Amino acid sequence: MGYLSQKKKEQHINTFLNYTVVIFAVYTLLALSDFGFGFSFLRNSYFLCYLILLAMCIYAFVVKRWLPAISLLGLIIINFVSLSSYTNIFFNTGAKGTEELRLIYQNHSQNSELLIKSGKKHQADILAFNNHHIRLSIPKDDNYLYPSYDKADTSLILSTTEPKSRGKVYFSSAQEASYVVINKGQHTLLILNIDFSNLSSGSAPNVYKNMTEFVKQQNVPVLIVGDFGMVSWSPLFQKFLIDTGLEVKNHVILSDGQRTFDLFNAPQINVLGYKTLGLKDIEILGNSQEGRRRFLFKIIL
Repeated sequence: MGYLSQKKKEQHINTFLNYTVVIFAVYTLLALSDFGFGFSFLRNSYFLCYLILLAMCIYAFVVKRWLPAISLLGLIIINFVSLSSYTNIFFNTGAKGTEELRLIYQNHSQNSELLIKSGKKHQADILAFNNHHIRLSIPKDDNYLYPSYDKADTSLILSTTEPKSRGKVYFSSAQEASYVVINKGQHTLLILNIDFSNLSSGSAPNVYKNMTEFVKQQNVPVLIVGDFGMVSWSPLFQKFLIDTGLEVKNHVILSDGQRTFDLFNAPQINVLGYKTLGLKDIEILGNSQEGRRRFLFKIIL
């Protein structure tokens, strides 16, 4: 490569990195402001942009552009502090407990027999599944005898042990959820199964307000699993966590069940629980021929 070509290439790299620093500085200011979170595409892409920022910083160090590299590193630190204050980024929350609760969750479920078969294989204590478009039926099974509701419905929980109580709660006319209160070892907890994947922005405040009131009314610890209809760093989601005292236990899950991994997916599936609850592992089960994939959460009580 000639001298002029090399010099032109160097100029292009400098220009590219300088623009990158400016763009991410502006994005960071928007992300840290109420104005920035007013746009759903900015809010939903926050984690993806953070990963791109990491890649750009590494690139700047590799090509030895020290000023842009240090600037990008500073932006990484700012965004890490911001993002990690809302949720776990790369790691699940640990716990010192000894009891393990295995829970399989699936939204847009259409095959309860396949779900039960998967539950047996992975020794799941709880099966939580939802479908807004069809009514789910429960096949007779000796392992999962205790549904949260006694009829075909759109939101169900199956348990391997007899629950202390069970039922359905409506957070709006279009948003129903099933719950079950069980004993696991020395622990009693209420497990709430939700699927807000079709939640509209207009109804979200009322739905979250009603869910907050429901959680506050319980006299046992609450575990919530499901698609929350928004990313965990949304202002409304954060208000819910503050008001209820619950915490996000999982790392960012880049899947809604359609694919095992989707970098462009807005991460909305979460496990929430009280402070001492932990999450040991997450497995994504199934394949594209089986419809939406199932999530196996290994929860430590």
